[in-house]
Amino acid sequence: MKQLLQLQVAAALDELHEIESALESLGEQADWDVGLIYQVQLVLEELAVNTVNYGFENDGGKTAGIIEIVISEDDDSIRIEYSDNGKPFNPFEDAPEPDLDSDLAERRVGGLGVHLVRTMMDEASYRRGESRNHVRLVKKRVAE
Repeated sequence: MKQLLQLQVAAALDELHEIESALESLGEQADWDVGLIYQVQLVLEELAVNTVNYGFENDGGKTAGIIEIVISEDDDSIRIEYSDNGKPFNPFEDAPEPDLDSDLAERRVGGLGVHLVRTMMDEASYRRGESRNHVRLVKKRVAE
């Protein structure tokens, strides 16, 4: 497994462009398909925006939010390790199920970003450890 990227950014909306820029550079260097770059960017943006918007609410600004991303690859897959020091939250169990059937104007807010993560990645798991949320994602290069 070859590590391609290790990135640490502040959990603030005005810092999230760093993730997009790093992924764009990485994708070009690693010769990733444009669609793969887009999927990884979108998934990480969804996780990061949720971290910023909900991971530190109600703590009075006491916690300096930090997001860490490590991306590695082998011949078969890309592995993404995403972690933050926000409040405990398992997006795969705690996020609401999205309403995919109602008209757009009638849908309740929530859950769609996690739905995108689940559908765009081949594997997704969560654990809490070291006072951090850890999300592990795998995107296979070859469809099964």
